[in-house]
Amino acid sequence: MQGGEQGDVVMSTAQALKDLAKSGQVAGTIREVGSMGVGVAVKKGAPKPDIHDTAAFKASMLKASSIMFADPAKGGQSGIHVAKVLAQLGIDKDLQPRLQLRDRGPDGLKEVAAGTIEVGLGQISEILANPDVEFVGPLPGPIQDLVTFAATLHSASKKQAGRRGVHRDAGRPAAKERFKKAGFV
Repeated sequence: MQGGEQGDVVMSTAQALKDLAKSGQVAGTIREVGSMGVGVAVKKGAPKPDIHDTAAFKASMLKASSIMFADPAKGGQSGIHVAKVLAQLGIDKDLQPRLQLRDRGPDGLKEVAAGTIEVGLGQISEILANPDVEFVGPLPGPIQDLVTFAATLHSASKKQAGRRGVHRDAGRPAAKERFKKAGFV
């Protein structure tokens, strides 16, 4: 949107939508659709790292030959959180030579699927959307950080009635179930 793209309904982090509302780019009620965490992925059929608790996650990351996540410098929430977690666990410097930062998590997940990167860390929805990787699970509770996503209306939409219907439907039970299947809680 900052580059001029237009649409009817806008979905993003709740905070980003609040910021866009201040600039007048979106209008209407900001409707929360769910929260999303960071998960772990491997190539389909590859051994799954043990991530059942924080200590197991830390040990598994230290054993991994390569780890991909979105470059925090590009602003992606999952990459920012992963970098913070690795620093909190005191393993960021040890892992540095094995980290594979990508501009976008989905691009890096393609490399995980190809087997050129062992472990992918990213938004759960992005992992579930890639049929060639296996979702190992979410980060353990103590190191997880859920980001709330929401929907609202693009202020320049020319399809007023249709956009209101989609926006309204985002809060209905059937839509909530679809969001749940996509990795939202």
